[in-house]
Amino acid sequence: MRWLLILLAFILPSGRSSTGYENWDFDQQLDDFFQAEVRNMENNPAWQSWQNLNELKGIQQTLRSQLWEMLGLWPVPDKTPVQVQITGVEEMDDFVVEKIIFQSRPGLYVTGNLYKPKRVTAPLPAILYVCGHATVNKDGYDYGSKAHYQHHPAWYARHGYICLVIDTLQLGEIEGIHHGLYRYDRWWWISRGYTPAGVEAWNGIRAIDYLLSRPDVDSDRLGVTGRSGGGATSWWLGALDERIKVVVPVSGLTDLRNHVVNGCAAEHCDCMYFNNIYHWDYPMLGLLIAPRPLLIGNADRDVMFPVNGVYRSYSQIRTAYDRLGVGDDLSLNVVGGGHHDIPDIQVPALRWFNHYLQGTDSLMDWRMTPMCTPEELRVLQEKPADEINTVIDESFVENAIPILEQIRNRGFNACQQQWMEQLQNKSFRNWPEDWSTQAIPDNLLEIMGYTIELKTLNTDPETRLPLWEVTKPGYEDSLCIVYVLDDLIWDRWKDLLYPSLIHSDIYFEDTKVPQELILSGHVILLPMRGAGPARYTGDDEVQKHIRRRYYLLGTSLEAMQTWDLLQGLTILKQMELSSNVFASKAAATQLSYASLFTNQLNLKFVEPSINHISGPDYPNVLKFMDAPAAMMMAAMTNNIELITANTEQWKPFSNVVQKEGGSLSLIKYP
Repeated sequence: MRWLLILLAFILPSGRSSTGYENWDFDQQLDDFFQAEVRNMENNPAWQSWQNLNELKGIQQTLRSQLWEMLGLWPVPDKTPVQVQITGVEEMDDFVVEKIIFQSRPGLYVTGNLYKPKRVTAPLPAILYVCGHATVNKDGYDYGSKAHYQHHPAWYARHGYICLVIDTLQLGEIEGIHHGLYRYDRWWWISRGYTPAGVEAWNGIRAIDYLLSRPDVDSDRLGVTGRSGGGATSWWLGALDERIKVVVPVSGLTDLRNHVVNGCAAEHCDCMYFNNIYHWDYPMLGLLIAPRPLLIGNADRDVMFPVNGVYRSYSQIRTAYDRLGVGDDLSLNVVGGGHHDIPDIQVPALRWFNHYLQGTDSLMDWRMTPMCTPEELRVLQEKPADEINTVIDESFVENAIPILEQIRNRGFNACQQQWMEQLQNKSFRNWPEDWSTQAIPDNLLEIMGYTIELKTLNTDPETRLPLWEVTKPGYEDSLCIVYVLDDLIWDRWKDLLYPSLIHSDIYFEDTKVPQELILSGHVILLPMRGAGPARYTGDDEVQKHIRRRYYLLGTSLEAMQTWDLLQGLTILKQMELSSNVFASKAAATQLSYASLFTNQLNLKFVEPSINHISGPDYPNVLKFMDAPAAMMMAAMTNNIELITANTEQWKPFSNVVQKEGGSLSLIKYP
């Protein structure tokens, strides 16, 4: 029962408050990791593996299915009836506005305004205008982004186009959420494989379905444009939907180097990003648009889309258009200034559409003027009772069938095989291949009668983490207690361990030996990046955007921490010690996943996550399984004791493990 005393020491808080310290420049390691990952993604073989349009089309088919999936749209959803309603019509001097609402899927409403010339005698070219992050709020009512951007569709209608402008999910008459990671701590979006970019893309595709159903639209002359967030949506739509003939994204794309290495992701909404498990750099979207006419607009001092990344993206896309012999159908318009909607950036877009959709390069009246009041553009008098816009993140991506139901349907062994394949292909795809981990001796100290040995654990080419082994004389061969070195454990141990980290034998006079070391005499501490001594510097805002930058690489901080733990377990196995490995809460769940790739460990988990909604966050994991599935699989090759106040929640999973011959014991605590 000695380990129960160790458990108490493990759970109870320490007395000393947190103090600052110098580390091994973990921030530089992070920068090096981001640099290396981006460099790998910049060299995607898709750019070089074709020579002509026929060969490119085969590659585009594969890439397009990847993009559908990364936007949370695979398998491609059924196209249910859009149930268009025209709630009113406004007649201006030289155009008409139809106030439109439709459902891109049942209950997911899209509000918009359709602008058309007053007199239409034949089918006209059509523009879908997708909006950025702007709205008009008046007297407490949000008239949506369509009201802010109204001068764009009005110009098109005055010059012989049908133009549909639609509200975004976040800035519409029915307000949903874009900022799940950015503002609202909905990190489970990562595990669900959800991004609001997928909603915007799907709403746009269904808007195109509606446009092409109208007799006044010429289906062979369809374009898409928008700026900022609408620029990004224009890229998604142009890449996904080949019915679009001309694409003009404005201030909507730069490359992964800007977003991740230079950190401009901190400027951006979550709707700008897909779940990048296939390791794309953003110019790949242009490879999907080719050979259709594409005009890229940007400003030279736009901090959200730095012009150096725009030039790199354009240059990469240029190689494809030139190889196809359609170099004139790609152009870049860079204007002076910042992230603003100004005539300099508008006029080339108008001329581009005129050239390709109307066949004219004649002089034009380029002036754009808002001509309607927000009230005139309002679509709804009240919100539909069945709207799901406000909770679409909970259902847009299909959740996994409950674990126990999967097991009943297919059997545990079949489920286990499929879960492992999906984890490796959809959640842990960024883990290094053919990596041989090492633990290199770094420092050896004698402090307060204990031997403290520090080793450098190399978990990937850019990441070096401190692994400690602490022993009391005579306890070298005793049962070793192993802890995951998360923030909680580091707070308890840092005063004793810090001197070895900086190669000093000076320590605080009031340094206390952690109770678990007194009880066991032999402790190993397994590190992971971004936690404990390896925590990155910066406040909560900085930490949030570091996590988002990991996500842009198709992984998560928690997924890479799990890789670190696996490397630590590998070293532990090589040491051939008799040991019990402890972890609590999210770290316990991470350790359960790490242990799937090793065996014959004695694991003690304290209150692990019962589901991934509460973390840890792994890309896509909730599409096919949940945290208890990992616990069950780990228990088939390791001995697990699960200490929890909620044994009843875990009992059905423990019963499956016992039936299958594994080892998962539940211990109620307190």
